[in-house]
Amino acid sequence: MSTLVRIGIRVGLVIGILGLVNVYLSTMTNISRTTWSTLQGGFPMLILYLCGWAGVKAYPEGKTLGRAAIAAGIAGLLGIILFNGALIAVGTLLKDSVRQFPFAAEDLVKKGIAPRDYLASPEGSRDLITSAIRSLVMVPMTAGFGAVGALLTQSVANLRKPN
Repeated sequence: MSTLVRIGIRVGLVIGILGLVNVYLSTMTNISRTTWSTLQGGFPMLILYLCGWAGVKAYPEGKTLGRAAIAAGIAGLLGIILFNGALIAVGTLLKDSVRQFPFAAEDLVKKGIAPRDYLASPEGSRDLITSAIRSLVMVPMTAGFGAVGALLTQSVANLRKPN
């Protein structure tokens, strides 16, 4: 297995584990709306940071921005697939255990229904699938951040070269 693929898989698993924690905290606990909003705002930034780090780690292996972007893209894709898998599993298989579903809190508040009833409704299924598809948009961004990480590595390496 290529070193770039291994870097992508390792970082992707870290992102996936953080995604699982995110889904658990968001659905199986009773965190406040403010905490949830902070968590949801910071999670994508953390994903992009980790993919940039994957690009930094992958650049010395391939010496090209494209290969670093591929490693970061693999990391982002794997992490987002794990996150989406957890979200869909909670929304379909574990809906009786869900304490809250802030991914659709506005609809819940408007209709005054319980999260498990919402997830069983057509609107809940639609929102669940929409959330999963929407997060896949981040995959090209993760590859871009990997390339940015590689550019940073390249520029630091150029600064360290003796004249």
